[in-house]
Amino acid sequence: MENTGDTALCCGAYAITGMGEPGKDFRNRRLKQAKDTGADILSLYCPGCQLVLAPGGAKISLEVESILTLLGRSLGIQ
Repeated sequence: MENTGDTALCCGAYAITGMGEPGKDFRNRRLKQAKDTGADILSLYCPGCQLVLAPGGAKISLEVESILTLLGRSLGIQ
């Protein structure tokens, strides 16, 4: 992704709740960065980020999953 590590961006949750549309633009920018990597799944730890970045309100479709869910699947836990 374009912004990672020290330059990582927030998901935009606070911007969405505080500013509305500008926050949604910020969220969509972050989702586009993820999609541009060629990923099919965006794996997150933070439940707030999962809600903000999950499909529904965003224009870019990526499967959004908790990293703990993916870990469970890899261990055969459904």
